[in-house]
Amino acid sequence: MASVSISADPQAVLDFVKKLASDDTFRADLEKDPGKILSQSGIVISPMPANIKLPPKNIFADAIKNASATGVSPQVSPHWAFLAFFAFM
Repeated sequence: MASVSISADPQAVLDFVKKLASDDTFRADLEKDPGKILSQSGIVISPMPANIKLPPKNIFADAIKNASATGVSPQVSPHWAFLAFFAFM
């Protein structure tokens, strides 16, 4: 079973998820070298997957929008986004 450790602050986590929802270059870099990009973002996964395939951008955009609409702030509880993200790995 993989473990996830996040040292990034909540705003950095939200910014990371927003990039997953909008930034094609960032997404390509993450798929190409997940260990490097995740560690630069303050995320450590053990064991680190060699490859990942991201879901479409709209999945992340919808997660942010739905969390905001229900009053759940990603800035208050950032781990929700990573749980959803890593479920697709």
